[in-house]
Amino acid sequence: MPYKLTPEQIERSLFPQLERRGRYLGHYYNMSREDVQDIINDSLIKLIENCPRLDAGANIEAYAETILHNKFKDMAREKTTRRTSTFSETNNEIGFENIPPEESDFSHDEREGLATLINALDRSCSEILHLNIQGYTYKQIAERLRLTLGTVMSKINRCKNKLIHLANEEGFR
Repeated sequence: MPYKLTPEQIERSLFPQLERRGRYLGHYYNMSREDVQDIINDSLIKLIENCPRLDAGANIEAYAETILHNKFKDMAREKTTRRTSTFSETNNEIGFENIPPEESDFSHDEREGLATLINALDRSCSEILHLNIQGYTYKQIAERLRLTLGTVMSKINRCKNKLIHLANEEGFR
């Protein structure tokens, strides 16, 4: 007999536990607040998806804890393997070589200025924006960086917001 909890009930009852434990694990694995929040959200989604498959007597709290801990370990493992992958292939610089000028809304000088701003962001933002600018889809970026689709979407959104903030500070238009 499967669990009879709705997604809302699962979120309401287990999200606080996942959040508390996630903050602890984020500190332990030395991860950013954004990465921790992504992992917590991914864990909750996986829990909601798998809950109907659990037996009624299963310990859902322990299952949630296992999912969360495994996601943190996976992210830590991926970060160590990713350090030498995609971003090193681009020489740690963002350029617009792969985008023909006629497909860009920016002049050459604006493109160079934008590349400079992107390179001024932290490494993970530069890396993900570089792939986005090159025309990779969210799904392709997720596969290449070994992240979930939701994590890629939220990281790109956060990085674009950081870029806008930096551009405003620098007077870039």
